[in-house]
Amino acid sequence: MEKEFNPKIAVAISLQQHSYKTAEALEQNGMLYKYYTTVFYDKESIIYRLLKRYLNSDLTKRMQGKYSAIFSAKVSKYYEFLGLLFLFVIRKDHSRIILPKIKGIMNILFGVKIAKECIKHNIDVVIMYDTLAYYSFKKLKNSSAKTKRVLDMASVSAPHIRDILLRELESETSFKDSLQLSLKQYSRKLCLKYEKEIQLADYFLVACTFAKKTLIELGVKDKQIYYLPLGAEVDKFLPIKKKESLNKTKLKFLFVGRVEAAKGIFYLLNAFKELINYDIELDVVGAIKCNSADLEIYGINVNFLGNKRKEEMPAIYTDADVYILSSLWEGFSLSLFEALSSGLPVIATDCSCAPDVLTELEEGFTISSANITELKEKIVWFVNNKEKIPEMGLKSRELAKRYTWEKYSENLTEIIKSIVIED
Repeated sequence: MEKEFNPKIAVAISLQQHSYKTAEALEQNGMLYKYYTTVFYDKESIIYRLLKRYLNSDLTKRMQGKYSAIFSAKVSKYYEFLGLLFLFVIRKDHSRIILPKIKGIMNILFGVKIAKECIKHNIDVVIMYDTLAYYSFKKLKNSSAKTKRVLDMASVSAPHIRDILLRELESETSFKDSLQLSLKQYSRKLCLKYEKEIQLADYFLVACTFAKKTLIELGVKDKQIYYLPLGAEVDKFLPIKKKESLNKTKLKFLFVGRVEAAKGIFYLLNAFKELINYDIELDVVGAIKCNSADLEIYGINVNFLGNKRKEEMPAIYTDADVYILSSLWEGFSLSLFEALSSGLPVIATDCSCAPDVLTELEEGFTISSANITELKEKIVWFVNNKEKIPEMGLKSRELAKRYTWEKYSENLTEIIKSIVIED
C-alpha cells in the first residue's frame, strides 16, 4: 500500500506578495498546515472596524482585500500592529526614512517567531519570501529542526539589483534621485544580509530564468532551484477589441508601473522623445516616484495618467495598441500578463520573464534592458506594421491563457512533493 503523503507545509510572510495564491494552492491540495502573517482582514475584529470607519474607500478596499476564505481557518497572525503601521507608512513615507526601520523591526520579531513555530510544530517545509526570511532561516539553521527552508524569489537577487543601480548611477542617465532612493533599499549592509539569506535557504522558487541566473551567480546549485511561473487572471481583463481604425489614428503605446528609474523610465521616455516626428503616443500609468520636474521635457507625445484603480485598468489596456515593459529588472511581471490578457502585443526587456514566455514576432519582442536604440527600433516596427497588431494581439491573449493559477497550483504541488522526499 502506498504511504500516505501528508506533509506539514507552512507559508510565512510579514507582508503579502503572491503568498495568498501559494497558500490557496497548498490548501486545495491538502498540504497547508499554517499561513503565518501580520495582517489578515477580520471583519469582526475591533481594530478593523475602527479602521473601516476612518479610512477612505480606496484604502478600505485594500484592507479588505487582505483576506482569503480558502485558507482563513489556518491563519495565525503575529505583530499585527506593526504590519498595519507598515501599510499605513508605505503610502506616506515618500523619502523612505521611517519605512525601513519598521520593516527591520517587523522582520526580526516576525522571523524569530516563525522559526519557533516551525520547531514547535515540526513543520516539514516552510515557504518564505526573498528579503523577508533571513531571521527565520538563520534560527532554523542553527537549531536541530528538520524543516526545509524554501525561498520564493518574488524578484531577482538583491545583490544583482544593487549592481544594476550602481551601474545606472555611474551612467549619463537622469532620475538620479530616484536611483538613490531605490539604493536605500539595497544598501551594501542589507545586500550582505540578503546574500546570507540566500545561503541559508535549501531550495528556491523562481518565476523566470533571469532570477535563476542571478542565484547561480551567487553560487546556488541548479538542483536547488525550481522554475515556477505565476498565474494570470485573464478573465478579469477585456477581450481583444477590433482594430479597424489603426490606420487612421495615432498608435498608442502603454506603460504601467511606478514612474522611477528602476522601471527603465529614462530609456522609455527618451525613446519617445527621439521619435517625436512619428505619429505615436505613450500613456504612462503609475505613481510618480521621481522628481516631477524631470518629467516636464517629455510631455509632447507622453501622457502621465497617474495611479489608477484596479477596476479602471481593463479599459486602459483595451484603449492601447502595444504594451511596453522597460524595467531594468523584474520577476514575473503581472502587468505584462495583464497586457497579454487584454490582447496587446508587447515589447519587453530581457531582464524579466519575457524571454521565457514570448515568441519573437508572435506576441511581440524581447529587447536588451537600458537600450534606447533597440526600443526605438521595435516601436518603429509596430508603426510600419500596424496591420500585424490584431493577429499578434490574439496570440498574446492565447499565450496568457496558458498561465493559469490552476497550472501554478499543479506545478507547486509537484515541486513540494519533490522537496519533501529529497534526502
